Amino acid sequence: MAARWRTVTERLAACHNLLDRLAACRNLLVRLAHPPAMGKPWRPVAGIIALTVALILALTGCAERATTSPSRHGAGSASRSLDEQEKANRKQAEDEARRLFELARIPPGAVALQSAPAALAGPSVGTPAMSTYASLARFWRVPMSFAALDEYVRRHPPAGLTSEGDGSTRQHGLLTSHGYAWQDDPSHGSPQGGQLSMSMAPAVGSSDVSYLRVDAGSEWLDPHPVIDSMSGTRLRLETGQSCPASGIGGVRNDGADDLDGVLAPNATPASGRVCVYAGGNGQTFALLRQRTLPRAEAARVAAAAHAVDLAHPDGVVIHCPAFRGSTFLVVLSYPSRSAVDLLVDAGGCSSASNGHVVASQSVSLSALIDLVSKAAG
Repeated sequence: MAARWRTVTERLAACHNLLDRLAACRNLLVRLAHPPAMGKPWRPVAGIIALTVALILALTGCAERATTSPSRHGAGSASRSLDEQEKANRKQAEDEARRLFELARIPPGAVALQSAPAALAGPSVGTPAMSTYASLARFWRVPMSFAALDEYVRRHPPAGLTSEGDGSTRQHGLLTSHGYAWQDDPSHGSPQGGQLSMSMAPAVGSSDVSYLRVDAGSEWLDPHPVIDSMSGTRLRLETGQSCPASGIGGVRNDGADDLDGVLAPNATPASGRVCVYAGGNGQTFALLRQRTLPRAEAARVAAAAHAVDLAHPDGVVIHCPAFRGSTFLVVLSYPSRSAVDLLVDAGGCSSASNGHVVASQSVSLSALIDLVSKAAG
């Protein structure tokens, strides 16, 4: 089963021992929510699928934990700048949610309600379970039968959005609500693309009246980096040192305060080293090989690490498969500063950390992992 289920997202510290790696490999953001729209791999369906996920997690050593809001590094102008960026990100998501809401085609004769009817306490297609999600919801009483309203919504989709499918709820085998969802393009501001959904339910005691619920939402990212708060063993490899025999642990870069906001400094290393460790199978986290990186190759790795985006969603639940990939200890040696150590996990829940901050689940992180994997030979 794909580890992609979530997460959403959170940037967490690398696991520090075998049990933690098998039971708590972190950073794959999995968005668990209410029964979701089809075609959205990070919004798993409730019921049978949720039970299946639980069984798979138990059988494969998958981990589960709820993420918390990250601590804020530093103070002063840098911290204020991140606070301002967070407000801007939230406002952009709120604006996107309002724009999507206006695309809903409300049927003629609908009467607005002040609160959600009991049958539509939530959208039939689900919503992402995260705190960094801006959403709007409105409700109507519609002079149409349930079937007629469903047909109207199906035939009047919002312009410019992509269908995500439909979802429904049942009680004792009877259909109690049905809804459709549409996805917006991420280019409009939401990291995953905003969502618009329309849910319907029949009114009790009247075959000619139904209820309609419209939900619009957009994810936003918290720009404050997730702090590498891992406990336990941490590795430290200086320039010229050979790789340790075991890859269990995090890394240390003591006194490097400039690494509170980036994985690697904006500087060119003179050389580098990559230590390659096994994952959770076979030679568990044992050193497999090591390779010295010439200046040009080390510079490419350093540039990719510096470019990794540390922004992330908050309040999500993480599910990670057993760790079967490789772990890389990367040492970047600079002429005018101490070496910078990075721990890059390519399996389980992929992540990268430097002892100060953690990154996970971004295109820029994937680029770093690909580059380090190729450099490792």
